Amino acid sequence: VATLFGLDASLSLMKKEGRENIYSRHLQLRDYLRLGIRKIGLQLFVSDSDASPTVTSIIIPDGVDGHEWLKILREKYNAILAGGMGDTKGKIIRVAHMGFVGKKDLDDVLSALEKSRQEL
Repeated sequence: VATLFGLDASLSLMKKEGRENIYSRHLQLRDYLRLGIRKIGLQLFVSDSDASPTVTSIIIPDGVDGHEWLKILREKYNAILAGGMGDTKGKIIRVAHMGFVGKKDLDDVLSALEKSRQEL
């Protein structure tokens, strides 16, 4: 029952914001995050023309243990990010930015990425 109430509340918020505004917001967040990733010196996995509006993948720099990086991000910075799957396992980190995510959330992730990378 609680899940249905949560779904109803989410759908009400989405209806209020409007589909086009939701799409626009996701595109803006994608571009904001990609710019931030470049600014901190990390490399993006896909080109801008192929970039998803809901998830951004970052190439794990040479010599960095991706599993250890994700662990530090989670345990020290409370940033829950995902690794790659299949052929990209251990090669990328994925940052989700779909739903009720804002620039402040992405700023926190960028800060965690930058600080934790220095620790590695």
